[in-house]
Amino acid sequence: MATTLRTSLGPNGMDKMLVSPDGEVTISNDGATILSMMDVQHQIARLMVELSKSQDDEVGDGTTGVVGKVWGEVAGEVRGWKQFAV
Repeated sequence: MATTLRTSLGPNGMDKMLVSPDGEVTISNDGATILSMMDVQHQIARLMVELSKSQDDEVGDGTTGVVGKVWGEVAGEVRGWKQFAV
């Protein structure tokens, strides 16, 4: 998720082409739009989708940066935990 969103950040950010199950094509670089159209199964990832919706509702912008940063930190921590698993 973080990698997908990170590449849409900034002035050189790339648009994402999303295809729904019924074939509808959407092109966007908006984090909230991208996340809302993704089929997210992981519980923590779903929380990130909800975070992006809340960010978009309250502020109207910044979803890509907030979710990308938070998810990147969470994923980094999880990778660190796996090093110490017995």
